[in-house]
Amino acid sequence: LFIRPFGGLTIGMPEKGLRLLADTSLGEKYINFSPFINKHFAAYRSVVIRASGNDQNITRIKDMTISSVARDLGLDYMDYRPAILLINGEYWGIYNLREKVNAEYLFYNRGAPKNSLTTLIGYDGENNREYHQLLKYTALNFPQQSAIDSVNTMMDLENYLNYIILQLHIKNNDSKGNIRFWKSKALDDRWRWIFYDADLSCEPANANVNFIKERISPVRTEWHNPPWVTVLLRNLLSQPEIKNLFINQYCFLMGTVLNKDSLQNRVEKFASIIRPEIPFHIKRRGGISRANQKNWETHISRFKYFFELREPAVYEHIQATFGLEKKPVKITVTNNLREAENLRLKNTGRLFGNMEGLFFPDVPVHLEATNLNYNYKFERWAHAADSLPATTIYPLNNLIIEAVYKEQGFSSLFNYVFCDAWITRLSRKESFFAFRIFNNSYDTVRTSLFTLVKNGFEYQQPLPDFILPPGEACWFTNEPARASKFIRHEPIEIMNEIPGFSLSGGSWIILDNNNLITDQININFPDSLITTRELLTSFRENPSENWYHQDKVRQFDPHVPRSILPAVAIRKYAGWHVPASVLMFVSGLILLRRGKRNY
Repeated sequence: LFIRPFGGLTIGMPEKGLRLLADTSLGEKYINFSPFINKHFAAYRSVVIRASGNDQNITRIKDMTISSVARDLGLDYMDYRPAILLINGEYWGIYNLREKVNAEYLFYNRGAPKNSLTTLIGYDGENNREYHQLLKYTALNFPQQSAIDSVNTMMDLENYLNYIILQLHIKNNDSKGNIRFWKSKALDDRWRWIFYDADLSCEPANANVNFIKERISPVRTEWHNPPWVTVLLRNLLSQPEIKNLFINQYCFLMGTVLNKDSLQNRVEKFASIIRPEIPFHIKRRGGISRANQKNWETHISRFKYFFELREPAVYEHIQATFGLEKKPVKITVTNNLREAENLRLKNTGRLFGNMEGLFFPDVPVHLEATNLNYNYKFERWAHAADSLPATTIYPLNNLIIEAVYKEQGFSSLFNYVFCDAWITRLSRKESFFAFRIFNNSYDTVRTSLFTLVKNGFEYQQPLPDFILPPGEACWFTNEPARASKFIRHEPIEIMNEIPGFSLSGGSWIILDNNNLITDQININFPDSLITTRELLTSFRENPSENWYHQDKVRQFDPHVPRSILPAVAIRKYAGWHVPASVLMFVSGLILLRRGKRNY
C-alpha cells in the first residue's frame, strides 16, 4: 500500500491530506473495506484522507456537507465519511475519508471503461480537442425550439445546470479551475461534471455578490472568473430557451434541495457528527490553528448564516442579471397523491410530488405530469381541466396547481404471475443479475407479453419470449453460464439489462400487454449485505409478503419448500478493519457517527 501526500496548494498548509493507493507489488490489489456513507462498494484501489483542505481551520465539514447536496442533485461527487486518524498509534485528530476521482472512480461509479474511450479532464480543458468542440458548438445560433435538444447531444445539460447552480449558490470562488468533467464513448459520449471541492465557499461576506453576473462576464472581473471560465455558461445562456430553463431550474431548486432551511439543517447534521470529537481534536491539533470549541461553533453558525443571506440575494441577482421586470411570485405545485413523485419541470429529469417556490412572471414555467410512477396514471390538471400532461404557467400572481392522478389498473394475472427470487452481485464492475418469474395461474402465459419497468425511469424492458405453463417458473439473467451453477431443473433465458439497475435495489413493476400491473417488486438491500462480496439472494413466497435476503447464494432448488431455506443472518456493520499493510504507517481510522465516539 502506497501512502502519498494529497492536495494542490493545500499541501503547503499545516495539516496535510494523504492518499492511500493499493499496489500489487506491495500486497493486495484492492483496499478491502467499505467505509463510505452512501456508496457500498466492497473494495477500492485508492482513497483519500483529507484534512478538509482550506476549511481545516474553520468548520472541517464544509466540503462533505456541500457534497451531500451535490448527491441530492444527481451529480457525481466524492463520497465521504468523517474519521479519526491514528498514526503509529498516536491520535491525530478529525479527518475526512473521501473517494479519489480518477479513471477507477468513473469505472465503478459510472461503468466507464478505463481506456481511451473515456476522457477525464480538469481545470480549463485547453488541451482537449473535443471539449473545445463543445465550446464552439454551444456558441452556435440554434433555433429557439431546438436549443436544448441540440446541446443535449454533446453534453448532459441538466447535469451541467445543476452543477453550475450549486457552484453559484454557494459562491464557490475555487470553481474556477478546481473542477473535473468527463465523458465516455462507451456510454452516451456526453460531457458531465463532477462536484469536486467546496472548501472556499459559503462565506457570509460573499453572500450578496452577484456571482451569476460574474460567471457570464466576457471579461475578467475577479481572479476567479477569467473568460475561459465563463465561456460555456455564457454561450448556453445566450440561448433564450436554455436561459429560461436555467432561471426556472434555479428557482425550483431553491424551493426544494437548495431551500435555506434544508441547507441549514444539513450543516447541523454534519456538525453534530463531529461535535463530540471536537474537544479531543482541539487538544491535539489546536496549537496549529489556535482553534477552540467556541470558535468552531462560531464558524458553524456562520456557515448556516450564509444560506440565510444567500437565498433572498439570489432572487435579486437573477432579476438584475437577466433584466426581469417583476418580482417573483409563489407557485405551489402538488398532486392528489400523498407520496407519489411524478411531476417535473419540462426538459429535466428530477421528479417531485409537491413543490413550493418563487418563480418570475417574466419567464413561462413549463410543467410536465409524467406517468413514470407506474402505480398511477395522469388524468388532468385541476386548474385548467386540461388532460394534456404538459402545461405552461405564466405566474402573474401566487397560485396553486394540482395534477390529478388515479391508481393504475391491475391485470387479471395480478398476484398470479410474479417475481419471487432476485439474485445479484452489487457492483458496477460485475453487474450480474438473475430473477425468477413464477406462473401461479391456471393458464399458460407468454413472457414476451410482459414488460419490466422501474419507477422514475423513462424506458421499459420487455421480457424475453418464453412459454410458461401453469405452476412453472423461468429465470432471466445476463450471464446464463454463471446462473446455471446454482439454478437447477428450471429454464434460463438471456436478458441483457434491468431498467434502472442500482446498488441498493429499487421499485420495479411488471406490466402486461395492456399496461396493467401484474406484479410490484420492492427490494431494498441492507447495508450489511451490500458491503459483502457475495452474490445476494432475495426471495418471497408470494407477492403479498416482504422480501427476505441472504448474503450467500446456495444452489437454488425450486422444489424445496421456501420455509426450510436457511434463516437470514443480517450482520451489523459498525466499522471497518484496517489492512495490516496500513499499520506500517497509518495505524487506524475510526469512523465517526452522530453523537458517538467509537473507540
